[in-house]
Amino acid sequence: MDIADGSERERSTRLTVDPVAQLRYLGREWALMVRPDNVVPDLLASVAVALVALPLSLAIANASGVPPIYGLVTAVVGGMVAALFGGCRLQVSGPAAAMTFLVFEVVTKYGINGLVAGVLIAGVLQVLSGVFRIGRFMQFIPRPVIAGFLSGIGITILCSQLPKILGYDVSHSEEGGAVALLYETLRRLDSTRITSLVIGLTAAGLMFGVPRISRRLPAPLIAVVSASVLPLVFGWKEVAFLGALPAGFAVLRLPVIPWEIWNELVQVGLTMYFIASIESLLSAAVVDSMDKSSRVNNDQELIGQGLANIASGLFGGIPVTGVIARSATNVQAGARSRMSALMHAILILVMMLALGPLVARIPIAALAGVLTAVALRMIEIHVLKTLWRGSRAEAAVYVVTAGTIVFTDLIVGVPVGLVAAFTYFVYEMSRLNLECVSLEEPNAALALLGEQQGGSGCPAVSIMRVEGPLFFASSFHLRNLVDRLGRCKSVIFDMHGVPFLDITGAESLEESIERLKALRIEPLLVGLMPGVKRRIQGMTQKELLALREVPMYATVEDALLHASSRLEREDLCARCQPEGKCLGIDRALQGAMASSRSQTSVPRVRAIVALGAEVQGGFQVEDTRDAVERAARMPVIRGDSVRPSPMTS
Repeated sequence: MDIADGSERERSTRLTVDPVAQLRYLGREWALMVRPDNVVPDLLASVAVALVALPLSLAIANASGVPPIYGLVTAVVGGMVAALFGGCRLQVSGPAAAMTFLVFEVVTKYGINGLVAGVLIAGVLQVLSGVFRIGRFMQFIPRPVIAGFLSGIGITILCSQLPKILGYDVSHSEEGGAVALLYETLRRLDSTRITSLVIGLTAAGLMFGVPRISRRLPAPLIAVVSASVLPLVFGWKEVAFLGALPAGFAVLRLPVIPWEIWNELVQVGLTMYFIASIESLLSAAVVDSMDKSSRVNNDQELIGQGLANIASGLFGGIPVTGVIARSATNVQAGARSRMSALMHAILILVMMLALGPLVARIPIAALAGVLTAVALRMIEIHVLKTLWRGSRAEAAVYVVTAGTIVFTDLIVGVPVGLVAAFTYFVYEMSRLNLECVSLEEPNAALALLGEQQGGSGCPAVSIMRVEGPLFFASSFHLRNLVDRLGRCKSVIFDMHGVPFLDITGAESLEESIERLKALRIEPLLVGLMPGVKRRIQGMTQKELLALREVPMYATVEDALLHASSRLEREDLCARCQPEGKCLGIDRALQGAMASSRSQTSVPRVRAIVALGAEVQGGFQVEDTRDAVERAARMPVIRGDSVRPSPMTS
């Protein structure tokens, strides 16, 4: 058991993935695809997912400003590659609504070649992130930032699809983002076509209504088919249709990009990489919560999504991500292996080639209505309400992230959201709790029990309790408190509550120690956590010499004994001088000893490991409350013995 735990810890500390272990993982996953008892459930699930994915892929391509074939190519090529090489067994990948406005902007500004270059850059970055195990760090992005991203993207999609539902086109301006697009849409309300509005509202209404009847029904397919029937039933002529699909499949190609815009495309690729990675890992987390048969391998998932984006880019597709709607449908339909996601991509290819004439008669307003319903679900107003009630600062991060995306674009909104999250994190972590604990009579013992009390404090010794991470954003609090410290002989820094120390915090501690020594005050460090202690010892080899010379103790009692041994009669106050000792320290030590004796009413016992003896349970328990200097030889412990549990210890 210990060996297994050790190997697991060793894997967790590796800087790169183990290729042999990853191949074994994929081999086990691929073996499940050909198990006879999985064939029928996976095939049925793939049909359900394909019926959901086909209209969504068309709607996303239409909203992204690219021909419909691009969405289908992405679903086929990206879906196959991600299904084979991803890290989530039942994850289904394809074009995602979260990328629509970004793709629209890139195509508008750089054309299809610029889009392909951005997708390839994002794919390469995802593969590298998986190889170097950055998937675990992607999960550290705060919830307000993710909710702000999704909400900003949802609002942007709404603004881009509204004119299509109303039946007219609005030119996109690079300035002003989604707000400018909404303004232009509202200016042309007099051009609204009632037929298009009815089709769009019908599709959106069915997207919300069908799941209330049954979540197993393919709501996007029902919405698109029902809305597409309306022009045929009522004979509407002025309806914009999707148009015919190409008869052939795309071929491999590399983009031709002028060198002068590559720096801009790298920024585009970084934005695609970030959004696609977050979307995929979020979807994988949802699948993980729904399906308990396997655990998500985040690093392998990033590698699989990166390979899928590279393949999609080479075939001229748009970005690929794991999609929550399709993945949830896959789980609910009873899928058991990756074969369902692989078969869903093959079914989309078959429908693309066989149902081209029917796809051509789909109204654009119907696809816009489907995507509008998806966008409304992405706007997480309930998260904003929760954040507002709990933390206004977190709510501000949400608003800043979403607002920046809405008023500018995703390329600007992503880094601004990350900066907002970092600023919030630094603000919260910089709250260092500092307290000067008094040893003034009659409550000197409370100083060691963690109780707050006032008073002028003992004139000989001061205890400074530090709680919180001591790093670049909080270290100034320590300097300020030391500057306001009164006269005393020793200062004990109680560091039990310091979980983290960086170089700036260590330098601040060094500066405070030097200032105390200049004032002839002896500093003492108490309760350093193992990680903090190792950090100090590592940094004081060649520098921070004053910090290296400071005595370090495990408990406040030991530090008080040290401070008491250094006191002279002239260091004591007028009340303590007749006694020849500091009464505050004396009472604090007595109170700490009394408190340690009264912390538990359980008798002190000695547990003796006696696996070879005839003892019930394997342990011989002896009451030692009255034992004084009484020792007995312990029986020999066999080599196959186990360690006693913490409760026994």
